[in-house]
Amino acid sequence: MRRGDVDDPAPSVLEHRRKREADGVEEFCKNPNAALHLLAGLAEINSNAEHGSGFDSTNFKIKYKAICQRGKAICKVLYR
Repeated sequence: MRRGDVDDPAPSVLEHRRKREADGVEEFCKNPNAALHLLAGLAEINSNAEHGSGFDSTNFKIKYKAICQRGKAICKVLYR
């Protein structure tokens, strides 16, 4: 049987990554400066885009999407 078949009992790498990221959000939010760190991360990728690759680059788009998704998860935990 090949990986990915219906009877494959092993979870995918993506499932492990999602679980790990979700666990990381809870731990990250325990820091009293979590919102500040999130804002600093957003400022950093914007600064890098301004001074380097630009806002239309694939690298910026990937990082921006990732920080937006992470930020959404963090805000759900911090401001429930």
